[in-house]
Amino acid sequence: MLKAVSTYLYVKERLHPGLLDGLVRSGVQAIEIFAARQHLDYANRKAHVKEIAEWFRGSGIPLNSVHSPLYADYEWGRTGAPPVNIASTDRAGVSLFGAAHRYAERIFQREED
Repeated sequence: MLKAVSTYLYVKERLHPGLLDGLVRSGVQAIEIFAARQHLDYANRKAHVKEIAEWFRGSGIPLNSVHSPLYADYEWGRTGAPPVNIASTDRAGVSLFGAAHRYAERIFQREED
């Protein structure tokens, strides 16, 4: 049986390679990234996305999945932001989902060189 974990366990912290290394040391074999903006800012922090993508490329640990964002803000909707509706044609929801999707593609992309 594959030992997988979601980074939701650490959703109140910024996702970083040290956290991922700790999961691997504990015996994790696959990881799901929980895409909450305060945990992984996939929309505004390209350096953060690159850092995590590079960790996955070099670690040998598969990214099992990326959990879609629940809210567009950094405060779990407490600022009044509506939940993300990926089925909506509303520009904000489509834009946010697109950012998370591009993030997942970047991590899953194999290096050709």
